[in-house]
Amino acid sequence: MLGEHAYTTYLSALKEDLADISRRTGTKGDNTSFPASLNTSVEYFPLHTCGLDSGSFVLPAASSAAVSARIGAHPAGLAPPDALPGDDGLDAPEATGLKLVAHSLLGFASELGVRLDTFSLGPVSNLIGDEICAMAGSAAASETAALVLVDRCLDLVTPLSHTDHVLDQIYGTLQRRLAAGNPAVRSSDVVVPLPHFIGGGKQLGEREAPSTHGEPRSISGNAEAQEPHRQTSTGAVSTSGVALQGSLYAPSDAQMGQWREFLVTRQGKDAALFLRKWLREALRKAGIQTMMRFKAGSVPAEEFRALSELLAAAPPKVCFGHLGIMQLGCAAAAALSGPRADRWARLAELEQELIHLSANCMDEEVAEKLCVAISEAAGESSDAGISATDALGLCVVALALASNGGDLCLSIRQVEAGDSEADEEARYEAQALRLELTDKVMDLLMKLQKTAAARSRLKDMQRYLEHGAGSKGVTPLLSQLTSRILDQRPIPDMQHNSASLGGLLKSGLGRFGLVQKQPQPGDHSTVIIFVVGGISVADLREVRHVVAEKVTGQPGRASVKVLVGGTALMSPHDVVDGLLN
Repeated sequence: MLGEHAYTTYLSALKEDLADISRRTGTKGDNTSFPASLNTSVEYFPLHTCGLDSGSFVLPAASSAAVSARIGAHPAGLAPPDALPGDDGLDAPEATGLKLVAHSLLGFASELGVRLDTFSLGPVSNLIGDEICAMAGSAAASETAALVLVDRCLDLVTPLSHTDHVLDQIYGTLQRRLAAGNPAVRSSDVVVPLPHFIGGGKQLGEREAPSTHGEPRSISGNAEAQEPHRQTSTGAVSTSGVALQGSLYAPSDAQMGQWREFLVTRQGKDAALFLRKWLREALRKAGIQTMMRFKAGSVPAEEFRALSELLAAAPPKVCFGHLGIMQLGCAAAAALSGPRADRWARLAELEQELIHLSANCMDEEVAEKLCVAISEAAGESSDAGISATDALGLCVVALALASNGGDLCLSIRQVEAGDSEADEEARYEAQALRLELTDKVMDLLMKLQKTAAARSRLKDMQRYLEHGAGSKGVTPLLSQLTSRILDQRPIPDMQHNSASLGGLLKSGLGRFGLVQKQPQPGDHSTVIIFVVGGISVADLREVRHVVAEKVTGQPGRASVKVLVGGTALMSPHDVVDGLLN
């Protein structure tokens, strides 16, 4: 990604080179003519990956690898573990788009200047690993990096979790930015609703500072009814009828990327406290006084909104000098307020109850709790109520956490609410519709059950949590995997993908009794963990914690660089949508 001054710098250098060539050819008596003016343009150049921060990446949302990588009707990595290309009438491996993922990862490795030693965990990852080994890598690369491919279906609980981390709520509740010309493609960036008076020089009074108005202006609603304002290049306020939309990614703002990366590593509410601290420091540097009183503990949305609005109301030079932290504050204020925050809190409460019941092997109580959640989603509640998608996500969590490996038996309870005076024909039609709906729902639950139980097939790391009173909660798969890789412990379920020639040589040596040590990802100084199906902010946080504990927290240990990637950046709704496709 180019910085804000890179284009003008390159253009100036190009003009200087052209003038120098013209001057030198003129002194030699060459009759070559050069144009008097130089026309330049900026063209789109596709990237292999989109960097979330210095240690994580995803595939471009509109790329063929991200869109076309599918197993049947499901995105690759989210299909049932027994659904493989070529089985049950599914597409052949060449038509699933898995080759495109392999090409993208090889291109990424070429940009890093490394050769890939590929390992896979899961059936779909194994197919991609074989494709990578069958392709020719970069011959010029001298260093080798370990590529660990993981199927997303082996851990569905982590991306479906609703934690109290501010970044989880931002990426899980705010609207994703849509790709131009393709509404079905959603990028990793979110749309941040900004105040309509950015850089206008309007100073808020002391009474205006702790703004407590409700939900911020909707960026997807009726623009004419909201009367939003557009910020001009001079800092003035215009009324073009289009709401201002911020972003969490600014290629020219390295500080903003460092803030996001630091927040990912923080636990729970600590991230919100750091974000408030940075907003206050920005106001102090700008010389803006605030009479707000800050309390210890959790940070309410009103504080984020008030601090961000103070920066937005500052003169243009001050406002745009702190644009990155202001946009983070606006995003936090939007995610932590209104119905979306109430819905997130309700889902977090239900998830914790399901985890507690599952840890104590109370499957009947889990089924009862799911019935309550489904009834709540089906009822006529306020906007803060959970949706049908949320209820399905809770079902997947319950099936994955089931004490007997995902065989939680869910039955559909029929609620008789018919009018006794209804005629016979109406009762017959209602009964037929009810039976058809029951069959559809049971079929859906069976498919979700197969996918949710994928982790139980592993020989090791097959349980999300330990049962009994001493359970410490859910253990994410990537956390366990990273810990074993850094400790160089064997992982029975992981396969080492090698080229056909290498496999033949190893088998030949084995026949002569020359058994070589099984390669491990931890043997390399660079480890790339790539989740086929997508990663979440919670996944990044868990991996960073393990790396900080195993590498950074142990002086004298050999440094290991761990990169985390995925086909997409996922929210809980993205997981459910992928399972239902």
